[in-house]
Amino acid sequence: MSEMKWTVGKMVGSTKIQHIPLQRTNDKMDAAGKEGVKLWNLMVNTLRDNGLMEEK
Repeated sequence: MSEMKWTVGKMVGSTKIQHIPLQRTNDKMDAAGKEGVKLWNLMVNTLRDNGLMEEK
């Protein structure tokens, strides 16, 4: 059985995901679509801020 190592704030041995672009809203989107874009961009920014995404 392999041993797991834990640290606070960073995963040991993690790999970064490929670059993901932010999305933009437009006037034709309904409220649900705009909320989806907002959540998507929050996820992308969180990955970038925590060093889990490759640079562009």
